[in-house]
Amino acid sequence: MKRRAFIRRLASESNTTPLVIRALARLEIAAAIADPVGGTPQEFADFIRADIEKWAAVLAAPSSGK
Repeated sequence: MKRRAFIRRLASESNTTPLVIRALARLEIAAAIADPVGGTPQEFADFIRADIEKWAAVLAAPSSGK
C-alpha cells in the first residue's frame, strides 16, 4: 500500500489519534524532501563523525541565557 493511501486510511479510522496522523504526515514530507546519496561505508562514517563533532561544539558553547 502506498504511503499516502495508508495515511488517508488511518485518518478515516475513528480510533486513530491526531498525533499518529501528524507523525505519519511528517514522515511523508521527510521522505519527499530527503535526498538519498551514495557512498562508501567509510564516507558515511566520516560524515557522521564530522557531524557529531560539529554539534558537540555547538552544545559545548556557552549559551546566551536567553
